[in-house]
Amino acid sequence: MLNNMLDLKKQKFIILFLTCIFVMTSSMALAQEKKELDQGRVQISGQNAKELLKKGEIIATINGDVDGDDRLEDVIILGNKFSTDSNYYINLYLVVKDSAEGKLKAAFAPSLSGGYDLGLNLADVTGDGIADVIISAPTGGSGGIISYRVIDFAESIPREIFTDHENQGLFVQGKLLNNYQVELLLGDEPKHLIVDLPNDKNFYDFLGIYNQNGELLSEYYHPYAQGLSGMLVMDTDGDGVAELVTTQRVVGINNTDTIGYIRTVWRYNAIKWQIDSYTFSTKYDNKRSSTTNYSFIGMGGYAIHPKEAVVGLSTIIYPNINKPATGRQYVALNTVIEKYVRAEFEGIQNKGYLNLNYEIKFGGYNFLSIVVFGMQDGINGNQKIEKAFNFNLNTGLTIMPQDLFGKNKKVWAKIKELSVAKGPAVRPENINDYYYDGKQFVFWFNDQETQEEAEFSITRESIENLLNEKEAKLID
Repeated sequence: MLNNMLDLKKQKFIILFLTCIFVMTSSMALAQEKKELDQGRVQISGQNAKELLKKGEIIATINGDVDGDDRLEDVIILGNKFSTDSNYYINLYLVVKDSAEGKLKAAFAPSLSGGYDLGLNLADVTGDGIADVIISAPTGGSGGIISYRVIDFAESIPREIFTDHENQGLFVQGKLLNNYQVELLLGDEPKHLIVDLPNDKNFYDFLGIYNQNGELLSEYYHPYAQGLSGMLVMDTDGDGVAELVTTQRVVGINNTDTIGYIRTVWRYNAIKWQIDSYTFSTKYDNKRSSTTNYSFIGMGGYAIHPKEAVVGLSTIIYPNINKPATGRQYVALNTVIEKYVRAEFEGIQNKGYLNLNYEIKFGGYNFLSIVVFGMQDGINGNQKIEKAFNFNLNTGLTIMPQDLFGKNKKVWAKIKELSVAKGPAVRPENINDYYYDGKQFVFWFNDQETQEEAEFSITRESIENLLNEKEAKLID
């Protein structure tokens, strides 16, 4: 009896010991697999592949040749929800699978802690002719920060080439100055800028940062640039290799105090990323630009490039609008502009010259305002040219002056009231043209007294509280 009890205890001990060994071995194997996965070295085959796919939920997929074997692959990003009621995913990893055969070819765990609404894009940013994988992972919160990673699968070991370091963006130092101004130093070889603070002066006075004379009382706050909040993938120089155009927000005393935006063009070489160029735009002027021989990137992800035609004595520069992410031209918008340019050129009937250029007044998410200007010397003599083009970017339609505020009688009454205070009344029926520069509307209208065209401007601020939701959204 006693011997049987001892044998039973030995058996239990042996079972417990073997169980511990199994658990330790399994844990070490899982840890090693995670380490290898983090380094992109997991060997994908057989049961290992099946288990890997069971570990996460498919979040996004994209299709293309990412390893240079001239075969299409499905690139899949997987992860686990942070909690059952959350859309935030953690434990992220990429899987590359042969599209035709379904065979898994590679796996990689990006250096991302997680994200909401993750997305994938493909573009050749290294110049080897093979598409690289671009991950976007919004982090949530009021800052609008998005983490981006670029993974190169062209070599035997996948490489993360756009990392957390690049996601910090352009380095910015800020300092508050007297008179409600900010000094900004941008980049490693600092570009020096002084800009106005964006909010109402009373806001800063109330917080005790300035007194009513605009004298700085507190040096506690230092404006800074947040991490990336946007990325466009586009070939900016036409060499067949994509560059990354990123956006950062520069904030003042807190997250609601937006001073402006930085757009940076990144180019990859064999060693590292280099910054080709960057531009800073203020909150009000971030959608404006002088556009002579300049490519403009709008807030909605489209690009505007100058097209030039030199014919005899005529030099014609006009805008061409396209969507960088897809390369698809905004055909309707370009057709309107090109039709106008052709008509003006035909108007000289080879008996003079036509000089045209343009300026982008406003390039928002939904609204684009461009002014074409120049001089025509033709059969009717020497004439000044000034023509505005205002487009709804969602529909591709031209927004006529009378359609700008539709049937909003309160807005038109306010425009009439303010115009009469300065001179002739401005009404929908006597407006010839207009443009919007992000801060004010400028109307060209017929002055019935002088029988000449006159100009009247009104700030958006003066009619802001009269705009309905649709009108306010359109001109963003």
